[in-house]
Amino acid sequence: MMHFENRDREFLAAFENQSAKLDHYFHRELKEAARQGIIPKLELIAQKQELLRKTALKAFMNSRRESCSTYTIERLIWLKAKNVLIDHLNANWKQIDECTPDAPTEERSQDRDPFQSLDNKEKLINIYKEADKYSNDMRIILEMMYNGLLYKEIAAALNTSEAAIKMKVSRFKRWLHKQPKK
Repeated sequence: MMHFENRDREFLAAFENQSAKLDHYFHRELKEAARQGIIPKLELIAQKQELLRKTALKAFMNSRRESCSTYTIERLIWLKAKNVLIDHLNANWKQIDECTPDAPTEERSQDRDPFQSLDNKEKLINIYKEADKYSNDMRIILEMMYNGLLYKEIAAALNTSEAAIKMKVSRFKRWLHKQPKK
């Protein structure tokens, strides 16, 4: 049985210690997401406060679980911060997808296409060139996505898992955003 009283005091001290770093982390990530059009720019401060609140609550609840007792409290706080941010951004992606009238409802895939906002052929050509630099099969994946295939169809065609395809696309997108702009 854990001694929650000591762990709770440790949690409060650790969260207060990490709160400025968390605030900066959420601010930076939300600002980038707003720049990419994932979230509205007007509500950054309110969203950041909500993310801090959710992180504190989830990290605190997990700090009391036996299964999380092996984590340092700081590590637990940062794990929950990243999870809360990912959940928040995914929820916003779903809202964007629901508001995009680019396909009839019955035909629209549940898969999130991170490249659907590209309507400029030049941008698409540049992304294909970058994809060739990134990995051998990334361009194939992008072309399949562009042609409307679902993640699970792409995975079946490439003889891999759907999660692997989603991860490759996610990592490529992150890599692409880190490349210098031309």
